[in-house]
Parts: sequence; C-alpha cells; structure tokens
Amino acid sequence: MKKKLFLLIIGALVFLPYKISAQEALPAGGDNFETAVSLPLSEYQGGTLEDGKDWYYSISDDVQPGQETQAQVLFTGNTSINVTFYDQNKQKLSGREYIKANENIIVGWLNGDSEPKKCYLRLSNTAIWSATLQNVNIKIIDRFDAGSQTDAGGSFENALPIKAGQYKGFLDFNYEASDGEDFYKINVAHGQKLTVRATPPKDLSMSLRIYDKNRSELVDEISDNEGAIVTGSIQALTADTFYIAVAPEYSSDLDQASQYSLDISGAAPDTQKSGIANLKEEIEMVNEILPNNPLSQISASVSSGILGIIGKSIKFILLIVTTVLVIIVVTIILLLKGKSGKKETPKEKTPVKPESIYCSKCGAKNPSGAKFCSKCGEKLA
Repeated sequence: MKKKLFLLIIGALVFLPYKISAQEALPAGGDNFETAVSLPLSEYQGGTLEDGKDWYYSISDDVQPGQETQAQVLFTGNTSINVTFYDQNKQKLSGREYIKANENIIVGWLNGDSEPKKCYLRLSNTAIWSATLQNVNIKIIDRFDAGSQTDAGGSFENALPIKAGQYKGFLDFNYEASDGEDFYKINVAHGQKLTVRATPPKDLSMSLRIYDKNRSELVDEISDNEGAIVTGSIQALTADTFYIAVAPEYSSDLDQASQYSLDISGAAPDTQKSGIANLKEEIEMVNEILPNNPLSQISASVSSGILGIIGKSIKFILLIVTTVLVIIVVTIILLLKGKSGKKETPKEKTPVKPESIYCSKCGAKNPSGAKFCSKCGEKLA
C-alpha cells in the first residue's frame, strides 16, 4: 500500500510541471474590428497566421490611466508580420511593422489619458508565407507615477499633487506617444527654495519645466546629452502652488514605456530667525528716524522681552508688536514736541499815571487829576 502511494506521489510530481507550463494556442482573430475576438490577458503558444491574413482582437481588460498594455510576439516562418494597438475609436496607438521571424519583439502602449481605455490588437501577415506563432504574451503592467495609483496628467488641470521626496515615473519616449508629458503640482512655503532633479533613462533625453500658479514659465531646461540629469530651481517669494512638467526631449522608436526619476527637495526658510531679524531692523529704523527717542532703550528692552517670550512666534505677531511700539514712540514724541513748543503770553502792564499835568495853553504845572488849569482856567487834556 505504501509503495503504491509513493508511486502516485512521484507520478504527480513528474507530470505536474508539464501540466502547469502547457499553454493554450492563440485563437484565430476576427477579420475586422466589428468581428474582433475577445482576448483575455494570458500567454499563448501556437497558432498559424496564414499569408496575407489579419487577425483582430479586443483586449478583455480595460487599460487604466498609468497602465501599459503589452504584446510580446515571437514567430517562425519565411515572412514578416505587423503588430498594432488601436483605441476604442479604431485609431492607431502604437505598433511595429515588418517584424522578422525569430525576433522576440514587444509592442506596448501606455495610457496617459485620465480615463480607462479599451484596446484592440491587430496581427497582420504581410508576406506570402504563413507565420507559426511560437509565443504571444498579452499583459497589462502598472506604470503608475510617483507612487500613486494613476498617471500624472498631461496638463495643468490634471497635475498630480506631490511633496518633496524621491519618485519614479514613466513616459512614452516614442514618436507616437500617448503619455508624452507628466505634470505635477507642489505647495511651496514663503522663502523656500524648490529644487527639482529629473533623471532620464540611460540613452534618452528629457526636458524639465517649472511654472508658477499663473502658469508662467519660470524654468526651462533640457538634458545636455543622452542620459544627462536635468536640474531646475526656484525661490518662492510667497507661499504658493507651483507646477513641474517633464517630457521626452528627443523622441525615439522605443516600443514600450521607460522609467525616469524625480528628486524634489526644498530648503525651508528659518521662520524664527527671519522674524527676529525683521523686528530688530524695524526698531533700529525707528531709532534712526527719531534719534532723540526717549523710549529707544525701552523699545529695545521690550522687543528683547517679547522675543524671549514668544520665541518661535509667527511673523505677523512680531509685526503687530513692532507697529504698536512705533505708534507709542511717535505719540510720545508728538506730545513732548507740543509741550516744548508752548510760549507764555506776556502780561499787560498797567499804565502808570503821571504825577503832574501841564497846561497846553499857558504851560502852567497842575497837579495830577486836575481838570482845569489853575492859572488860565483852560480845560486840561
């Protein structure tokens, strides 16, 4: 009994790998888009594409934004074939023509749109001999950008939000690219320096652009040579949103998406140091304007006390304190100036009455207060 069980186990182990590795032959496709045969994602081995024959397939799974659909094809025979992907509107997406026998080729299409796409695959025998399909592998690969589950959009409206860090992204570096540009957006603090380093694939070049919130171009750099890293920097004068765009600079005939990397760093401003410096500068400026300011020492001591208390307080509080100090100083100076400018009004002197009155007619001397001259009787003035 034990011997029979042992033989059954050995037999299962011997035949199991062959059963797992056995692949289904590629089914014959339709004659056109309308009769296209639904083709599940899988690896197929076997199938004969007759001379001058076209096979149309409808890929069963939709291609999500940031995903790449691929067809890997290997065949034998004295002929050549074309491998082409089309969208749901029967428009060509990507493809290779006149592929020779025994040449393992990969044709891919990366969905750079914001919506899922349905794809068609067309295999065409372009010569008079049949093609024996040794291997046809249909698959969808995730090519999501910057650790997301989607594609970085190709416009400002669809820009992918990111923060400082290191990221991987994917672009089509071919002439018929659908995903030919990736947009990102990032929030930058006031005074912060934003630096972006974009590294293209080894044998390819790319461009890097940075825009402000109004979409005005601030940086426009390209690789100096194939594989050269591109770097761009900006200094944020105000806290705002900025856009980063990367794209292939020189297109090629690559058959699938290629990976690039982004290194985004920002030197954050020293908020505390900046606030203290601003406050001291403003107090010094007030003292220069008002050199005789009696509160200059008080202002300095108050400001030092404030700085010691609030430490890392935000800038607008410092500005408020400074403004209050300035108002106090100016008010006191005006009061002092008003006080020193007052002049006492001199008192009017009481006129002194003369001791004697002389007559204007005879010149006789009369006592003070007399109304008529004692000599001639003339009325005294």
